[in-house]
Amino acid sequence: MNSSKPNLSRRDKALKDLIRIIRPIEIVEFGSWEGRSCIGFLEIADELGIQTKILCVDTWLGSHEHWFNKLPNSEWGFDSLKVAEGEPQILETFRSNVRDSGFENLVSILRCQTEFTGKYLRENHFQAELIYVDACHEFHAVKRDLEIAKSSFKNINISGDDFVWPSVRRAISSFARKNKFGIYVAPDQTTWIVLPRGEKNISVEFEKNEWKKKNTLKVYVSETANSYFNSLKHYVKKNIIKL
Repeated sequence: MNSSKPNLSRRDKALKDLIRIIRPIEIVEFGSWEGRSCIGFLEIADELGIQTKILCVDTWLGSHEHWFNKLPNSEWGFDSLKVAEGEPQILETFRSNVRDSGFENLVSILRCQTEFTGKYLRENHFQAELIYVDACHEFHAVKRDLEIAKSSFKNINISGDDFVWPSVRRAISSFARKNKFGIYVAPDQTTWIVLPRGEKNISVEFEKNEWKKKNTLKVYVSETANSYFNSLKHYVKKNIIKL
């Protein structure tokens, strides 16, 4: 492994727990961007002696947050797209980071929207043990990605980032409630995993590492109510206050 690793590697306890407990040989990542979690996963797996490979699925074209510049001067701002001649340059940043990390031979990419991946994954017989969902923040997009992950593999551990986003919490709780999964959130309050309620052994391991089990129904009701009231507030502000 090359000693000149990029500074963008994400190396936190949550990712270490995922690799150490699940010990995946293959990971599919929905949303890779500059490669932080991808490289972090591979560094951790390498230290644990696990020959992990990752398929990174992304458009590398940015999200609503980027293009509408909802969070300027942040990683979600328009400037982070590094647009040149009308095209974001993030894929080149990703390739450079992976190459500099020394893990280029363990990373493959699928450049498309996640909604197009299900058929590809099934027909190419991917046998991933972990899917890491981190592509979008919108409710319907996240829920769709979760359903794709579940339908693409018979036995899969589905984890991801951004539990701090209300729309993401709503999507995860809706998916978990429908499929009778439990939700576990890491101490960082942003990394999560959904597990079938019968998976006692693996859930115990996460609980030992201070991942907290959430009340799925409570999260779902709370976030659905918040979504309704926010929509109502927006409607009143836009259509009634102006009268």
